[in-house]
Amino acid sequence: MHDLIARLATVIVACMLVGVALMVALGFAMVGVYFLFAQIASPPWAAFDSALAAIVFSLIVAGVTLLMVRRPRRLRRQRAASNPNYLAAMVGDLLGSRFRKLASENTRTSILASFAAGFVIGLSPKLRAFLLDLIR
Repeated sequence: MHDLIARLATVIVACMLVGVALMVALGFAMVGVYFLFAQIASPPWAAFDSALAAIVFSLIVAGVTLLMVRRPRRLRRQRAASNPNYLAAMVGDLLGSRFRKLASENTRTSILASFAAGFVIGLSPKLRAFLLDLIR
């Protein structure tokens, strides 16, 4: 657990450092854009053009991000419908939740049934081999 927290803290610190470095880099880039526009236009118009370039850049980044975020969802749904492992996991989840509800309502019966099933599986090697083959 301690190792997991240390790795998580390392990742968080690294992400924060990368974020700060990107902000500084964007600041220098905007100053460069301002000086580029200042050679073409007056300083007030250069500031306005720099701000407009920053807004356009932000809109482009937001649009690309939305396209990247939305596309995998559609692909996941298509892959999920055709993936037999996903379907088996969903069926297992549904059956598991129903059995959990049934076992919590009938505690004594479920304990006795589990004990009996364990006894029968432990007693019969053929049944044990069959169940292992079924699981594999």
